[in-house]
Amino acid sequence: MLTRPNKRTGTPLTSEYARSRHRALQQFFKYLAAEEIITADPFDKMTLPDAPEQLVEVPPDDALRQLLAECSGTGFNDLRDTAIIRMFADTGCRAGELAGLSLDDLDFTENTALVLGKGRRPRTADRTVWAGDLCRRIRAVGYGHRENPLPHPRSQAVVRGSSRAMRASWA
Repeated sequence: MLTRPNKRTGTPLTSEYARSRHRALQQFFKYLAAEEIITADPFDKMTLPDAPEQLVEVPPDDALRQLLAECSGTGFNDLRDTAIIRMFADTGCRAGELAGLSLDDLDFTENTALVLGKGRRPRTADRTVWAGDLCRRIRAVGYGHRENPLPHPRSQAVVRGSSRAMRASWA
């Protein structure tokens, strides 16, 4: 399976792709065996393909400083964008975790944030004092006129755009 290229991009398929397809087919054949549609599960004797763990690329400090300088104002949008970038850098949260974050999910006494991770599992992400201070300022600037000021109406686009910009700035 890994020898054929991706039909859309032409790039080789990853081992993670093979593992996800293996798991999907494995569950399907377990179902067929449980319903007695097939007599034997062919995946009983198969092992899951190996997938080497990939390291996440970390942006250099200069790229982060440059990105933070772009949103160094005192307005609501600047504070929000700075908080998003700091949360990315401080906690290692995924884009989807930050996009669903609201000020109610932030604990200002413990400097933590409750985020929903993969599989909608809640977890606590530690924030730095910088991010906590920014969130306090956002609450003071924007909470009065917005029901939930941290996510932008296009929050997925804002968060993904900032992570794309961060990656592009150090590439």
